[in-house]
Parts: sequence; C-alpha cells; structure tokens
Amino acid sequence: MLSELLTLSFLIKLVTAMLGTLGFALIFRSRVKNLPIDIVGGGLTYVIYFCVEIAIGSLFGAAFISSVVAAAFSEITARIVHAPATAFFLPCIIPTVPGSYIYYFMTYLITKNYDDSIHYLGECAVIGIGIAGGVFAVSIFIDIFSVIKDSVSKKRDKAEK
Repeated sequence: MLSELLTLSFLIKLVTAMLGTLGFALIFRSRVKNLPIDIVGGGLTYVIYFCVEIAIGSLFGAAFISSVVAAAFSEITARIVHAPATAFFLPCIIPTVPGSYIYYFMTYLITKNYDDSIHYLGECAVIGIGIAGGVFAVSIFIDIFSVIKDSVSKKRDKAEK
C-alpha cells in the first residue's frame, strides 16, 4: 500500500482532491481564514478513502471510514476555531462524492445500456450510504458525549452547592 501512496498518479489525485475541496469551499463561501483548514481536511479525507479502498477493497468501507474522519475532523476543528462544523464538513467530504460513478451512470442511461447504468447507480448508492452512515455515526457519538458531559456538569454543580 505504501508503494501506491508514493506514485505520481496518487500525488496528482491528492492535489486535484485538495483543489476540488478549495473550489467547493469557495462555492460554499467559507471564510478565507478557514480555507487552509478545508484544504487539509479534503486532503486527509481523500488519503483515508484511498488507503481504505486499497486495504479492504470496499467502496462502502472507504466512504464510511473517510466520512467518519471528515466529520470528526470538522467537529474538532469547529470547536477549535469557533465555527459551525458544517462549514468544514461540506468541503472536506467532496473528495468522496462519487462523481465519476454518477457520470458513467448517466452516460450509460442515455445510451440505453441499462445493465451498466444500474451497476453504476448501485455503486453511487453504496458510496452515498457509506457517507451518510459515517456522518450519522459521528453525530450520534457527539450527541451521546454531549449528554454525558451535561450530566456530569449538573452533578458537579449540585455537589458544589
């Protein structure tokens, strides 16, 4: 796997993923001071996606794990810089969006090649469900953590009185 990370092809893909992240950060009107964070998050998300896809060979696993990393990165960063997590998450998740699969799905659909069309639609769905599942997992973890934190704070406040 390390040899695949050290190729020119991977470097080009990483740079284009980071540039795509920058482009979407600008479209989503991220603050200029947050752009470097968005770019790093997009790069991190792509590296995780690439490594997991190579390691386990699963589009769902790659999408799920990379979206967990992107959501966790966004939540942590948002708390550090006092900004909404969505401002970081939306640009960071862009490298995992199945753009080529959507393109091929539509191309095969238009050319009436329904078998290949359905194949690529299925791949899009798998990746989309993986992304949604990863975001959902982090969201639930944060909600549970917040409830526990609030409960401990209330008990501490009662003990001090």
